[in-house]
Amino acid sequence: MRRRIRHRGAITLAVAIPAVLLITAAYGLSGGFKGRPGAQPGGASGQIGPKAPPVRKGLNIGVYEPGVAPPLTSIRKFGTAVGHQPQLLLIYSEWNTAFRTGVAWSAYGEHMTVVDQMEPEYISIQAIARGHYDRYLRAYADSVKKFGHPIIIGFGHEMNGNWYSWHVLPSTFIAAWRHVVSVFRQQHADNVTWMWTVAHAATGLRQYWPGGKYVNMVGIDGYFEKPGDTFASIFGVTIRAIRKITTDPVLISETAAGPRTGHQAADVARLFAGAETDHLTGLVWFNEAQDSGLHHQDWLLHGRVLAAFRSAVKRVPR
Repeated sequence: MRRRIRHRGAITLAVAIPAVLLITAAYGLSGGFKGRPGAQPGGASGQIGPKAPPVRKGLNIGVYEPGVAPPLTSIRKFGTAVGHQPQLLLIYSEWNTAFRTGVAWSAYGEHMTVVDQMEPEYISIQAIARGHYDRYLRAYADSVKKFGHPIIIGFGHEMNGNWYSWHVLPSTFIAAWRHVVSVFRQQHADNVTWMWTVAHAATGLRQYWPGGKYVNMVGIDGYFEKPGDTFASIFGVTIRAIRKITTDPVLISETAAGPRTGHQAADVARLFAGAETDHLTGLVWFNEAQDSGLHHQDWLLHGRVLAAFRSAVKRVPR
């Protein structure tokens, strides 16, 4: 909900240098695959089996920064600033663009796992379910398979909200989700952990559930936006609802605390405490200055908020 599909150019981060935008090439149904994934380093290992864990045990820390590109200088600076090199790197992949192989290899070199959210913006979800985009999906899956190391992939995150174009009938979304997963499996991209990502909500989750055979992990997107927001009000009810559906690991896949709460530093402490108490797989901080309304605030870590993050992350086992 917080990321605009067509977001503005490079943004200067409080804890990082301005990022370089990664330009991806388009793929058309009537044309060939024109993406240019990054070069694979020499001596790369082969495919990882389906049971390879994408995350370590305990609370994994992740980050999203706009325009991230190899050699991930901004991510290193983020790790230095917070005193903890992240284990997860969140990226978003617009539909009809190549798998960002260069970013994936750079993340692997930094001992991070990529969390890749595929965004079918203004694409017919029914057409995806019917196989009209299979050529693109096969090419994407082949690139992921060639990469060969554990990666987390989501499709149509926050589908239970009404702010993205892929908010469609649950039956349509489920059909598309299952089809995407099936295409990847047919291409033997067995290094993928499939993460079903929802916007925090108390109701309406089960109707979008694709089924245990098609999901390995659950993500929850939620932010501290208003003075009355707490971990329990944002995530608690959703976590309980999810655990009635599945026992899969749960990741806070997109989160931050904005200045409009009036207590950002305390929100950070509550975020870490709640994630640990509920035995979550980790949390991913959305580190971008948006600052344009309640849902698009300045989410950067700086000042007292950065200090609170540094303090909280010290208690996370290495």
